[in-house]
Amino acid sequence: RIPSARQSKPNPAVVTPQETDLFSTFIAPLQTWWDDQLARTSSEHVARRTKGLPAVLDDAQFTELLATLVSRVLKAIQELDPSASVIVEKSPSHSNHVELIRKYLPDATFLHLVRDGRDVVASLQSASRGWGSYWAPGSLKRAGLMWKTNVLAARAAGGTPGYVEVRYEALRAGDPEPLRRAFASCGIEITLDECNRLLEEFSLERMTKGDVASPIAVGGDLSSVGARREPEGFYGMGAVGGWAASWSVKDRLLFDAVAGDLLIDLGYEPDHGWAGSPVRRGWYSRQSAVRRRVAKAGRRMGNRLVRRSARALSRVA
Repeated sequence: RIPSARQSKPNPAVVTPQETDLFSTFIAPLQTWWDDQLARTSSEHVARRTKGLPAVLDDAQFTELLATLVSRVLKAIQELDPSASVIVEKSPSHSNHVELIRKYLPDATFLHLVRDGRDVVASLQSASRGWGSYWAPGSLKRAGLMWKTNVLAARAAGGTPGYVEVRYEALRAGDPEPLRRAFASCGIEITLDECNRLLEEFSLERMTKGDVASPIAVGGDLSSVGARREPEGFYGMGAVGGWAASWSVKDRLLFDAVAGDLLIDLGYEPDHGWAGSPVRRGWYSRQSAVRRRVAKAGRRMGNRLVRRSARALSRVA
């Protein structure tokens, strides 16, 4: 395992791999299935002939098994750059597994980068039309729900040791203080002047042009792929408030209905006024309620038709 051939590290103490999805894709499903099977060993289920891993492992042994997997992955990441002492794992999906991560990595630091949800939605929709079509939601509603779910889940760690929240907009504005706090949370002391240099060196503009090499280290089976290049359209404009140029009144009202409260809680807006007048919001809410009732009635009617068709077919048979 060796670092990428073209790699520019922001700090020699840090190694950053490509997103591993370790907890969201591997640990979480295993833990969920174990918890489910373990629950079946209670006295009320014993008479039902229980089965599964609890027949050969106890909870401590299973926890040790997953802890070994986590430890082995971290060791492999550290081996990508043996000189590094801090691992930065940046899978966005891990925001939904705070407690699980704490269970296996109690000393982990959670660095939460928060961005205006409207800009996030615009970015997701843009990705859905190109390089991210296999994962990014194309609808405004689904993208808004994704942003809301992930932000609320990550903020569940707020107020506890090891949680640091940084605003995307502050970094885009060139404020070095949030970056200094991010380094400090990982035990790395760095000056504001050095932070200013890093913000310039790794600016979105320079990364987009390819003027600076990727700081991501790659090993494992991907090391045989060769030179890595981000897909076309990977780097967007990264604009602050860029959503406003293309959103219709309907878009504003829909996002406000989905995640407007969180937008206000985060301080991006003082109230719901940004989405439209109270009269228009009230009209939209009523229309949305009507559409939901119509859709529900349609599903019920469809279910009735399916049942009637099944009964008719059974009589014919």
